[in-house]
Amino acid sequence: MILIAFTNCIIHIYKKRKALKYIYLLVLLSFSMTSSSQDDCIELFCDDGSFVNQHIQNIKAEIAIFGDIGFCNSGAMQQCFYQGQAVYTVLESPFVCDLPTRVVDCSGNTLFTFGGFCFPGPCPGQDQANMLEGCITLFSTFDSDNIFCTSEQLACAEPSCDAFDEIKANLLDPNLNASDPISGCVPSQTLSQCDYRGLTVVVQSPGACLLADEPSTVYDCSGDFLFQFGGFCISIDGSPCPGDIEAQFISNCQVIFSVQEGDIIDCADEVEMNAIPTMGEWALISLSLIFMIFGIVSIKHSRRVHT
Repeated sequence: MILIAFTNCIIHIYKKRKALKYIYLLVLLSFSMTSSSQDDCIELFCDDGSFVNQHIQNIKAEIAIFGDIGFCNSGAMQQCFYQGQAVYTVLESPFVCDLPTRVVDCSGNTLFTFGGFCFPGPCPGQDQANMLEGCITLFSTFDSDNIFCTSEQLACAEPSCDAFDEIKANLLDPNLNASDPISGCVPSQTLSQCDYRGLTVVVQSPGACLLADEPSTVYDCSGDFLFQFGGFCISIDGSPCPGDIEAQFISNCQVIFSVQEGDIIDCADEVEMNAIPTMGEWALISLSLIFMIFGIVSIKHSRRVHT
């Protein structure tokens, strides 16, 4: 019925060309509403986004005072991985020339700086900067409209690996993951589903009792061990710990299970959370109604002509 109404709608529009421009405007409006509501959000590598928000507010406040003319740099802020650790790279002010880029941890503590003006070269920190991987721009004076994913958007998590239940069972096995009766420590590991070099993997985070500086462990979907990263290690030449370089290729992680909190919200439950249609869904509904109305009108018009 909808296909017939749509076909008659097109025929009616062709006969009534004066209405074509109005239909064209309505269609453009509906599709613009759809596209504008489907912008992808950026997932922050760090759990706490307060440092990101504060830095962006500072840059915007500076621009509000001095205007948007005369930038010496982009004022860019990126999130990257450095030796398996999530970090931010920041330029403090877009109005100051030859500033070094500051690399900070998730709390805003400075790890090192690189770039900027220095003489003679090479500039300090450049060797460490060469180890930054997977950088994503979060903000700049030329790209200031990025949207960060909310906790609700990241809450939906559904395991797709067959071995997930087996890895989860091992975490819950008191013989393999026991609490410490002396210190009262409770295991706090989490299982995350991530992308790694085009594959889906399961990453088991640290948090076991009786083990200090435990590394994170990466499994494939069959439950086979791939590598470990992080934790405590000593390298004579200062090179990264084993697995830290490969860990830089891990992205788009979603926490699926926590020993302390249990299963995270399943995607099937999200339907009830999002019962109200989004702007894009309203746009598609409106577009369908427009086509249906004109289809019905065209059918009635054709019947009148035949009678």
